Amino acid sequence: MPDSGTISDILLLAACVLHEQLLEGSSPWAPYLALMPQQVGVAALWEANSEATRWIKGTEVEKELISIGASPVILSKCYLDTIFPYLKTLTTPYIPPTSPEPFLHAYSLVTSRAFHIDAFHKIALVPLADLFDHQEANHVHFESDDFVCPICGSFAQCVHDDDAADSAHSRRDLQPPVAGEGDDAVDLRSDLPIEEGDIVYNTYGATLSNAKLATEYGFALEANSNDTIEFTLADIESSLSLPVGTKLGDLVAEVQQLQAQWVSIFGPLSSQEDDELVCQEQDRDRRFYLDADAHISPSLWLLLAIAASKNKHSSHNPTAHSLQQALTRQRQRFDSAQAGEEASSDSATSTIASALVQLCSARRARMYKPELDSADILEMAESVFF
Repeated sequence: MPDSGTISDILLLAACVLHEQLLEGSSPWAPYLALMPQQVGVAALWEANSEATRWIKGTEVEKELISIGASPVILSKCYLDTIFPYLKTLTTPYIPPTSPEPFLHAYSLVTSRAFHIDAFHKIALVPLADLFDHQEANHVHFESDDFVCPICGSFAQCVHDDDAADSAHSRRDLQPPVAGEGDDAVDLRSDLPIEEGDIVYNTYGATLSNAKLATEYGFALEANSNDTIEFTLADIESSLSLPVGTKLGDLVAEVQQLQAQWVSIFGPLSSQEDDELVCQEQDRDRRFYLDADAHISPSLWLLLAIAASKNKHSSHNPTAHSLQQALTRQRQRFDSAQAGEEASSDSATSTIASALVQLCSARRARMYKPELDSADILEMAESVFF
């Protein structure tokens, strides 16, 4: 196969799938591959100027596509420059296609159906395991023994555990484990009771957002608790009025410092599921975002609160204690407003709210058809999911 140092595991597996598909009935995987869908609408394969691509402008899906670096143009170039020349060197009963379309189809099958197996096998298609759709409240989950030797695949102790052993192994030297040695298998384990007639759901990952699902799996959930609207430092710098004389990099460093102090003194900024203002803090989560319920991430709230404090008192440096008191007051005002009670005015709360509106308005302005209101968007969503 092509050198694994220049091509990803997903692309390598897609090349293998294409090879087996081209073998047709002579492939040992022919019955399995015959069951594969003819089209998987992963966003990574949407055409550049299509209506679908226009709709993801300025969204988290667009960010995901940039992150994985996949597009029809990029994948086609990979096929023509690397995969196609390699297939021509093989002695096979087929002639490799000059068009990249079959490879793009194989890629869509792999990105939407492959499982991570272990450090040796990397990723693979697993018959039967890929029958189950994804849902957050899943009935089953996929398991494998990940802690194997990446050189030979052994689950038990092997020669490669010796630090003195020769480490100069290339991918060409790798051989799969000998059949019958160890448990060369994967498992699907049930998490919930399954009754006769139930539709059984798997999980493709506990933290997958709809942007990730659309990009790599070709679908989205009607509601997804993992969805976020994330703001980059460029978003923040271009949308907000920072305190005079304050550099964004210095402000972010102050956020990180105060967040560490806060956690050491008070614990997480938000550890309660019923917190209506700040979302629960994740381990080492320093991103700036709103979650699926419009809660503010701890880092974003701190950044906006520090900026508000500095705008009000240019010489004032907020502390973890002063910010904790400010958050307590804001939660009390928020709870009062939610309950329909009259809440006292607070300039810091108003400043933070205004900053959030500016961030969201700037994001919306970059999206396709920003003139559409929420009612229009909800109507369109209902036409998709219902």
